[in-house]
Amino acid sequence: MDLLEFQEAQQRVRKTLRLLSPAYYASNGIVVADGLRNNSSDEEVEFNLIFIMVCVRGYAALNLNGKKRQIRRGDIIISPPVVHIGGYKGSKDLDVKILAISQTDIKYSFNSGSNIWTVMTYARTNPVFHLSDQELDLTLAYYNVIRKKLNMKKTPYYAEIVQSLLQCAFLEICVIINMGIVPGGSSIVANRHDLVFKQFMELLADSDCRDRTVAGYASRLCITPKYLSSVCLEITGKTALALILENATYSIERSLLYSQETIKEIAARYSFPDVSSFGKFVRSRLGSSPREYRRKHAENMKR
Repeated sequence: MDLLEFQEAQQRVRKTLRLLSPAYYASNGIVVADGLRNNSSDEEVEFNLIFIMVCVRGYAALNLNGKKRQIRRGDIIISPPVVHIGGYKGSKDLDVKILAISQTDIKYSFNSGSNIWTVMTYARTNPVFHLSDQELDLTLAYYNVIRKKLNMKKTPYYAEIVQSLLQCAFLEICVIINMGIVPGGSSIVANRHDLVFKQFMELLADSDCRDRTVAGYASRLCITPKYLSSVCLEITGKTALALILENATYSIERSLLYSQETIKEIAARYSFPDVSSFGKFVRSRLGSSPREYRRKHAENMKR
């Protein structure tokens, strides 16, 4: 990273922290905030972290990763990096708690972290979950303990304790996501269908998005494309192809907006036969050509 890139990165960090309440903690890839600085903002910011926001009171409408989302009391937003908030508007009594953690910290906590990235893949396109009163109380309890520990003087085993707290909090979040994914609130691996879906989500999480066919994923799972689609439809209400294309679209969109690659290079990286085929895919998924999509985003960033 050269000096200019470093200065731009520092500016993005300062811009992001301006969004948060003055009562925040930011250090070593962990951000904890007691709320947002204002009830509304048109400013676009980026969190290059796993982002969690819990609505304790009030409601808000926000643009999250290019999609309009609404949250109210008891809702939790969970989004893997990179997270882009393109403005928000909240009620006067809006109260949210924010926890953002680097991928490095999570991978360290969970070693391989396969289960975490399985649910994170699902959360990419389904980031809002509703908590019961008991789940909300438990989530806030974890938040308060983590916040308090981060503000304490460092002692022996400090890092290990913080990592353990983060691990406990994320395991609870995995339970919440599982409850949202699997009908009846059973574990993702409760039966054969759930096991197939879990394995499919793991493949998606590790995918480079070059293969965008149901047949390709079904072959790796040693099942038929029809069976894979029926499993996905039963568990999520979406077909396997829809989930594959959502995952690919998310990855391609990030490449278009936040990489320095040319459109031709991006098309090649995702194994499109030519730029024309890539452009057709982007127009069908994002509503405009790759070049136009980049241009619009650049203009929005300047406002």
